Amino acid sequence: MKLEAISSAAFVLASRSNGLGGITLNNFMRVLVYELSIKDHIPDSIRFPLELESFGRIIVPFLSVPNVEWPLLNWEGVKMSNFTRTRNDDQIDCKFPLDENNIISIEVNNRIEPFGTPLLESSFKNIPCNSKIHFIVLNKLVRRFYPNFSRKSYSDFLSKNQNLAKKYVYKLTKNGLESVSGIQNSPDCVPGSIVIFVPLYK
Repeated sequence: MKLEAISSAAFVLASRSNGLGGITLNNFMRVLVYELSIKDHIPDSIRFPLELESFGRIIVPFLSVPNVEWPLLNWEGVKMSNFTRTRNDDQIDCKFPLDENNIISIEVNNRIEPFGTPLLESSFKNIPCNSKIHFIVLNKLVRRFYPNFSRKSYSDFLSKNQNLAKKYVYKLTKNGLESVSGIQNSPDCVPGSIVIFVPLYK
């Protein structure tokens, strides 16, 4: 619960750093690495992969306090959204609408041990189908998913879960978005949505 509360506060604060008009995703993540104490200051810039250029321009709304709704959302020149901490049976921990069709969803995993392949597969299966951007906040990632001695690979997992094929996967570090060892994003398709691991510790 503590990590979930801290993460919720960090997402709300980062969303509010540019005023009521919201903030572009790439700038939102500059602030998020500070609010989550991944960096001790807000960096001037952050690495954002070229293939995600269109995602970087997505406007993250000015969020409400968790589970408190704004009285009005459609003010001219304002982009606001209601931040919801979900029930345990919803499989995710937080979410908020981006627009009429898409949401940003957040899973918080407070396990002490590194987040490994079995957790990845179960988490990915629970990502809402309308999630444009899914964050997984956790303490620590394994060094590599699907290690070399494993009999299966991320490609094998995708072949059985083809609805996930257009999800590009990254991790958020103090330098920005980086590739995840053991996961190969398909170069043959344009990313339809993204999953971002947010490890708080190396």
